[in-house]
Amino acid sequence: MSTKSILSIILEILRGSFVPSDSLDEISLLITWAAWKQRNGQEPKLREAAFLIDSYREMAQDLGDHGLDVERSRLVQRLSESALEELLRHIAAIGNDYKEIARSLCEVSQTIDPRSPTIFLNQGVSQQILELAKYTQAKTAFYHDASLMALCDVKEPDKAIFYSSNARPVVFAITYLLGVKLVFSAPELIFQPLDTQDANLNASCVVSIPPLGAQITTVEGRIRSEEGALERAINEATDRAVVMVTQAALLSRSAATMREQLVRKNWIQAVISLPQGSLLHTSIPPVLLVIDKHRSDNDKIALYEFTKGEFRADSTPLAEMVDNLEVGSSGVLVDADQIRENDYDLSFGRYKYGSATAALKSASAQPLSHFADIIRAQNLKSEGADASEEGVYLEAGARDIDETGILNTPEKCIRVDDSQLRRAEAQRLQAGDILLAVKGNIGRIALVSENCAHNWIAGQLFVIIRPRSTVSSIYLYRYLSSQLIQAYLAEIETGTAMKVIKAADLQNLPVEVPTQDRSAEVEANFTAIQQEYLAIRQHREKISQCMTELWGHSG
Repeated sequence: MSTKSILSIILEILRGSFVPSDSLDEISLLITWAAWKQRNGQEPKLREAAFLIDSYREMAQDLGDHGLDVERSRLVQRLSESALEELLRHIAAIGNDYKEIARSLCEVSQTIDPRSPTIFLNQGVSQQILELAKYTQAKTAFYHDASLMALCDVKEPDKAIFYSSNARPVVFAITYLLGVKLVFSAPELIFQPLDTQDANLNASCVVSIPPLGAQITTVEGRIRSEEGALERAINEATDRAVVMVTQAALLSRSAATMREQLVRKNWIQAVISLPQGSLLHTSIPPVLLVIDKHRSDNDKIALYEFTKGEFRADSTPLAEMVDNLEVGSSGVLVDADQIRENDYDLSFGRYKYGSATAALKSASAQPLSHFADIIRAQNLKSEGADASEEGVYLEAGARDIDETGILNTPEKCIRVDDSQLRRAEAQRLQAGDILLAVKGNIGRIALVSENCAHNWIAGQLFVIIRPRSTVSSIYLYRYLSSQLIQAYLAEIETGTAMKVIKAADLQNLPVEVPTQDRSAEVEANFTAIQQEYLAIRQHREKISQCMTELWGHSG
């Protein structure tokens, strides 16, 4: 019987007496105890069931202070003597293939407890990470509990060090079985850069799989978990590192300094964006940053973005592709100058041009900032108010834009306090302004008509585009609402949870320079579109009238 099957049987025995997380703790303690007995030349005996807790204490004293809290075990109190002896029979049947036991414990723990530290990484992805890291016999540091699965595939685990802030028995069990040096670190310290002045603290290679999207409290304040993990890996690794991050780390301001450091020092070898579903029990699409501190000056950087159909963890040779600079349809090669020109943004979409981006790059154009002032609306701290009151504002939202693209009188009425007045005045609307959504519903656009009142302001999802005298509002509105520009905006949007258009991208949006004839053509086109919408409204009114002619009801 396989080790995983035996562990599943043990789980069934414990299920009636323990909650899932406690079952994982008890199984882990049992496995650690059995391995400890074997390494001391003893086999677990059934007669030891009654004295199990005493034996646990002896084990904890022998293994030292690693946070192994054996006093939490409740096996003796909650199980009958016969059930406990049955557990020991199953434990004795597992054998002494410690690597198989460690991997099986990882896999079973994923089904036992959703909060288990091993739920993150499946075996296929963990093997890919090890190959990208080019694990050798040199010292390798593994960080965070999600990398336990990768640790199980290391050929010489006694050369590895595992850093954890989780003192649960499953962490101790897996590292003890594999013979890996375990270092517990407080949560507020494990994301802090190590003192690189001490060569003993450095590692040839670092593999870091932090909890994604988490906010971590450190001695210096709150940081994003993946950014703290990346900074530590950059400082510690002397040769290579593979760090898992989210898409946000590729473009966020808070990680900009680290991205610039990686590019300027020529340390970034590849950025690999994997699809949703690549990790267990989470829909977050992970990104692997591959760092190599021994790159040649002219080496390109490989950026990949795999769709769900393109990536298979057990068959896509990521390390081979990166080493050979093979990108195919899922990647692009860039150099440091290109990344520098894009403000050190490492997002795949910045460099793999879509058809709309390619079309605009080949056209003769000027940046949008040449034709208009761009005012970014901000969130206003406000309270609801009535439109009849003095000193209130009407804040424009997406629902105030009608089907013709014209902004109607905003429904939302607000009052702002004195500290917000300057901000509110800065986003006051004028006739001829253009509103463009740059958050969430990217590309939603409206033209502010002549009936704009003095107290209309833009909502926080918009930028106000105020055309200068060199171009008409109608020309710029029709250009920005065109299919070409709407497709371009979809190609340059960034972000995961909330899509956004970066300010620099909007300012540099290419605008076709209008000739007098072209402007006249566009304005005639706009007039024709508005006349068609007018005809539609008239048809709707006629239909509504016809519908009430027979069997009408005024109630």
